[in-house]
Amino acid sequence: MNHSRKGAEGERLAKKQLEAAGYVVTKSGGSLGAVDLIAIGTLGVRCIQVKVSTDGRQLQKANLEAIRETLYPLPRPQAGGVSYEIWVRYKKPNDRKWYWYRETV
Repeated sequence: MNHSRKGAEGERLAKKQLEAAGYVVTKSGGSLGAVDLIAIGTLGVRCIQVKVSTDGRQLQKANLEAIRETLYPLPRPQAGGVSYEIWVRYKKPNDRKWYWYRETV
């Protein structure tokens, strides 16, 4: 599976989880913006950047910081209710199971 297909699969799985939690989710076309998914629910709006890592690179401190830097400048309404998040779908070495790392920026 190539890199873009892995990313699309990660986004699809994240979208499915959010919809199961009651959110209405929109996927960014081509994922060319700062966020891949926008999830709207009764508790607010979640703007999520989704990454996939089969070798742990996306979880390295420098890579996470680069992702954070794309999210920091985004507007934050004074009333609140909007979160910016990073979700990384990853595998541990020698493990077939996939895991999620999530943080709010």
